[in-house]
Amino acid sequence: MFNNIQEQIEQTQKQFEEDSQQIASISESTLLKILSHNKDTEYGKKYDFAKITNLKEFKQIHPITKYNHYESFIQRMFDGEENILSKDTPIFFARSSGTTSVSKQKLIPVTKSISYFPWSLLIQGAVHQAFPLIKESHLSLLIVHANGLEYKNQNGIRVGFASSAQLPEVMKKEPFPFISPKEVFYITHNQTATYLHAFYALKNPDILYIHSTFATAVLDFFRCIEENWQKMVEDIRLGIISNDYLVIDPEIKQKLSHEIEPSPQRAEELLHLFEAGFKNIATRLWPNLQYIRCLAGGTFSIYVEKCQPYIGNVPIYSATYGGSEGLFGINLWPGKHIAHFLPVPQERYTEYTPLTETTSPHPTTLEVYQLKKGESYEVVMTHSNGFYRYRIGDIIKVIDYYNELPIYELVGRSGTLLDIAAERTTEEMSLWSINQAVESQYYDLIDFTTMIDFNYSPQRYLFFVELADYSQLSATQISQLENTLSEELEKNLKIANSYYEIKRILNAIDKAQVFLVQQGTFRTAVEILAAKGTPEIQIKIPRYARKPELIKLIQENRITTTNGFVT
Repeated sequence: MFNNIQEQIEQTQKQFEEDSQQIASISESTLLKILSHNKDTEYGKKYDFAKITNLKEFKQIHPITKYNHYESFIQRMFDGEENILSKDTPIFFARSSGTTSVSKQKLIPVTKSISYFPWSLLIQGAVHQAFPLIKESHLSLLIVHANGLEYKNQNGIRVGFASSAQLPEVMKKEPFPFISPKEVFYITHNQTATYLHAFYALKNPDILYIHSTFATAVLDFFRCIEENWQKMVEDIRLGIISNDYLVIDPEIKQKLSHEIEPSPQRAEELLHLFEAGFKNIATRLWPNLQYIRCLAGGTFSIYVEKCQPYIGNVPIYSATYGGSEGLFGINLWPGKHIAHFLPVPQERYTEYTPLTETTSPHPTTLEVYQLKKGESYEVVMTHSNGFYRYRIGDIIKVIDYYNELPIYELVGRSGTLLDIAAERTTEEMSLWSINQAVESQYYDLIDFTTMIDFNYSPQRYLFFVELADYSQLSATQISQLENTLSEELEKNLKIANSYYEIKRILNAIDKAQVFLVQQGTFRTAVEILAAKGTPEIQIKIPRYARKPELIKLIQENRITTTNGFVT
C-alpha cells in the first residue's frame, strides 16, 4: 500500500515540476476548462462562455467582480434553482465569518470538488520528506469541533462555516486517526471541546502532530492546558472527567467517562513536567511532536508568536491557503517556512491586481507569471463553483519564484488597509510597527485593532492595544507608557512605509496615537462576535474596527485616569 502511495506522490511531484515551467499555457487551459464546464448555465450564457477561446477574450467580456455581483444568483441557488452560476448542485453553503464588514454574512456555494490536480499528494510528499516519522505513523490531535450553528435549508443543503464543513467526512474515517474520541468533535461549546481535546492529548505521549484550522485555536489549546493542568492531571490519574464547568450532554459525558482508564503513571509524569514550568512544554509533553499544522500567515501571525513560548522549536506549518471559496495556495516547505505559498493554476484561474490599484473600481490585472518579487497584489480568482474574476480581498506579497510560479506570503486583507492620504499602510506594516513598539518597552502584545480619528485635523490613526500585564501601573505610568508607545509606533510606521513618512512631512496625516484597553477586552470582543453567529474558532480580530458593537466595546474599555487612579 505504501509503495503505491509513494509512487503516486513521485508521479505527482514530477507532473507539478513540469507544469511549473509552462504556467502561461496551464493558466489559460484551466480557465477554458472552467468556462466550458459552466457554459450552459444561465450565467455562462449571459457572458457567452461558449464563444470564449482565450484569456484576452474573457477579460474583455467579463468584468472584475465583488460579492454583490453574485448575491441574487446565490439566493436563487439557495432557494433550489439549478444551473445558475455552476452546472454543479451545491452541497454546502459556507457562511463567511463577517468580522471585518458591517454587512450581513455572505453565503458561498460549495459544489462537489472538481480537482484537476492531486494537491494532497504533493503536500503529503513534502511532509514525508521533512518529517520521516510521519511515514510510519499518523497519530495526531485534531482541534476541531462542531459549531452548533449549522443547519439544513429548505432543500436539505447544509449551511454553516467552512471551519467545520469537512467534519462529517472526517468522522467517517476508519480506523479513526485522531486522539480525541468522536464524541468530542460533536460538542458545540468551544471551551468544553478545547478542554477535552487537551485532556485526551495529555493522556497520550506519542502524538506526532497537531492539526487545527487556525492558529488562534492552537493558542487557546495551550492556554487551556496552562489554566487547567492540575484538574486534568488528577482526572487522568483517576480516569474520570470531573470538571463542573464543562458544558456537555450527560449521555456523552457518561460514555466518555466509561471508556477512560485510570493512568496514575502518566499523571505522575505530567505532574513533574508541569511543575517544571510551561516553557517549551509541547516537546516535553509529546517528545516526538513533529509539527503543528494550522493557518498562520497574515492576521494570524500575532497568535503564532503567542504560541512560541509553549512550542519552542516545533515548526508551525500552514499547508494550504484558502477560504470558503476554495483552495488558493499550497506550502511545499514544512519545517522551513511557516506560510510561504505557491498558487494553484491547475485548480483555478487567478489574476492579480497591483496594490496601488486595489481601490480602483476597474483595476488592471496581471497574470500569475507577471508578478514581481517584493511587490504586493490583491487576488482575483475564477473557479468552477461559480465565481468569475472575483476579488476575494486577500493581499499577497511575492517573496521569490519557483520556476515560473511566484512564492508569496499572505499579508492581510484589502479592507484592512489604513489609507487616510493614499499612503497605503498595509496590515503587515501595522502589525510589525505596533509589535516593535511594544517589544521596545518589554511588554507582551495580546491583541490590537485600529480606527481613524475623524475628529482630528488632519486625521490620524488610533491603535487600541491590550498588553499582557499593566494592572500595577499608576495613572501617570499608564499615560507615560501610551506616549512612549505612540512615539515608537510613529517611528516604526515611517520605517515600514516610506509613503507614510512623506504624508507626515506634508502634514496630510497627524501622528498616530496608542491607547491602552482593559485586560480581557479582546476576549470579550471574540464573545460578542461569536454571539452574532460566528464560531469562536473562526473569529479573527479585525485590524480595522468597523462593526458598531466592536467600536463601542473598544471605546468603553479604553483605560482612563480619574484622580490618579487607573479605571
